[in-house]
Amino acid sequence: MPTFLKRLIPIDAFKAAVWTFPAPISCSVYLFGIMVLLIHDVIDFDNQVDLIGQQIVLSACGFMWFVIARLIATGQGWNRAKEYTLGFSVFAVLAVLVFTRSGDELIWLLVPMFIGLLLSVSSAPYLTLRDDAALWGYSLQVYQGTIFALLAATIWGGGVSVSIRTIEYLFETDIPSEIYGDIWSFCLLVLAPLYALGYLSGSGSFTDTDDNIAPHQNFIVQRVLVPLVFIYVTILYAYFIKIALVQALPRGQLSYLVTGFGCVGVLTYFLGWPLRQQGGLFVRLFQRYFFPALIIPIAVQALALYQRVDQYGVTESRYFVAVSALWLGGLAVAYTLFKPALKNLFLSLALLLIVASVGPLSATNLSVYSQIGRLEMLLKQYGMLEDGQLVQAPDTLRFEHQKSMSSILRYLRKRGRLDEIGTWLPESEREDPARVQTFADTMGIELISEYEMQAVDGARVINLHSSAANTVRDVAGFQKITPLVSVYCRDAHCVEKHPWTHRFESETPLSARYQNGLLRFESPAFETVSFDLLAFVASEVIRNPNHSKRELVLEQQGEDWKVRVVIDRMSVREEATSPTGPRFSLISMTFQAMLVYPQ
Repeated sequence: MPTFLKRLIPIDAFKAAVWTFPAPISCSVYLFGIMVLLIHDVIDFDNQVDLIGQQIVLSACGFMWFVIARLIATGQGWNRAKEYTLGFSVFAVLAVLVFTRSGDELIWLLVPMFIGLLLSVSSAPYLTLRDDAALWGYSLQVYQGTIFALLAATIWGGGVSVSIRTIEYLFETDIPSEIYGDIWSFCLLVLAPLYALGYLSGSGSFTDTDDNIAPHQNFIVQRVLVPLVFIYVTILYAYFIKIALVQALPRGQLSYLVTGFGCVGVLTYFLGWPLRQQGGLFVRLFQRYFFPALIIPIAVQALALYQRVDQYGVTESRYFVAVSALWLGGLAVAYTLFKPALKNLFLSLALLLIVASVGPLSATNLSVYSQIGRLEMLLKQYGMLEDGQLVQAPDTLRFEHQKSMSSILRYLRKRGRLDEIGTWLPESEREDPARVQTFADTMGIELISEYEMQAVDGARVINLHSSAANTVRDVAGFQKITPLVSVYCRDAHCVEKHPWTHRFESETPLSARYQNGLLRFESPAFETVSFDLLAFVASEVIRNPNHSKRELVLEQQGEDWKVRVVIDRMSVREEATSPTGPRFSLISMTFQAMLVYPQ
């Protein structure tokens, strides 16, 4: 085989990967099989969503775990028997954890677990060893191999897809579209792991002490990453000085900014580790003072996070911000006071993420318990929980607290955990504790959308979101589909003085115009087609007042053409109710139009 083909299709490396990592490859092939069955509609995803999701999560996490088990065994000098005993024992526990979860809980299990296991790969051979130089060189090989595998899989997937499309075009053949899904599934789920594991199996011994840094890596660290971190830390400290002088509380989004800064800084520290003594001045200063400089940002981040948790309780997103703060804060203190092994940089985060995905301290469990506690506190504040039973809300119930109650109930429903407060319902209602409306009726409250705002001066703002967001349900018979268009009213009604107009790029002159509640589609070639948006909004709100997501589709047939409007989202202001019903005015709207007209 020519040298080029050997590099493109490294058969020997693939054989080594299969021989060295048979269990991970099996997980990868199984996951590919599931995807093929889904692509070809052999299995019904809608009716088996939990079962399919469980198999996907188990296959993905199992792949990573079996790779780690093999690396641990290699680093410890174990035989295959010990490796498989460890591997399948943990895999069995993982299977139990996966198959006892459903819905959103699967996502909150998969993401942190998979990332945690991925981060553990580079440390697995060195669990009982401290050789920072060897670990640094090996880790770099692992992640370079991963990037190369993804790049190779992308090139293969793109190249084969383009080739098939070319055959379709030149030979006027009709190839089923599912073939493209098969190709990309194979490339990403089978070919990429083969490349990565082949690279890993041939990466040499685990005692390599070569810590020389490549020229391009040297450039990235010294000329790009280190200066950016210095600039960012200067901005952060300037902001801290500002809030100290004005005695203000930190902004809520600060937590995410500090997390991003800390993660980039840790990555820079790791990549530049060989330059800690021989690098340039800024690199040496960075290696020495980055972790001490991280302490104050983490302290301020903790304060900002405490504010959000105190107001709104724990959610999964805030939980992982707290995990990042704990990780970065621990590193800042540890690497300031003493110098732990380099493997602890990412191994510590991996352990935190694994703890966050399973067990009583997992993100989902703590978030659910926090939200239940928050709901219980609100109920007791208004005397709506007596002897462990829900009672009707008093007239003094504030809008924002009613909105919080609605949000918590919906949150518990999404997590499948409403049954944990089912004992609050009367005996007659406990047969169906999964319905949010059951709790709302018992509490005597209206479920308020998270998008809805409190009435001000006799008016409230209502935000409606389409369940068909950014999609067009049925395009059959329509010649033109417009891009998404946004309407912003400059005044209360988009009146004649300030109408909103948008002109579409089309072979037929076409424009959309909104004024005084009417959305008009105008063309010199056809008669005007009009939609009474405010009447439509009024009917939607009256028909379904408690749900922000709905089908927002209007259609009008003219003499010469037909127009369908699919609304993505819209904000309206509800004025004081008149004798004829509520009155609305448009604030903003995003929509897509479909047209059919004579050629």
